[in-house]
Amino acid sequence: MVQQPIYLDESGVSLNTVITAAGTGLVDGFGMKVTRIGGLMRMRAFRDLCDARNLPHTSDDAYGGDVIAAACVHLGVTIRPDLNEGAWIAAPSSRATTARRPAPMSRAATSPCRKAPDWA
Repeated sequence: MVQQPIYLDESGVSLNTVITAAGTGLVDGFGMKVTRIGGLMRMRAFRDLCDARNLPHTSDDAYGGDVIAAACVHLGVTIRPDLNEGAWIAAPSSRATTARRPAPMSRAATSPCRKAPDWA
């Protein structure tokens, strides 16, 4: 018997995979990446499925720039708080360099929202 929760991460490549994993009780949650599942529309459907099944999950992406970081954070604030495992932003972890000097690091949204959505 497994004592730790099992999360599907890199193998979550489509809504079909997610539906099968959630429907069979194979997973306890997901570490989902926006581009891996196919974009924001599919990620929204994924979020709604997790909400219906009470499965915690993240709103992540593989390394990307400010646009994908903003998408992850914006989607992250729409996840029910008790199911939200966070939104990981890759930009602060990486640093682009040029021949002359390092490029400035991205200032992706890292502060919490001032007011959470009303989930009543």
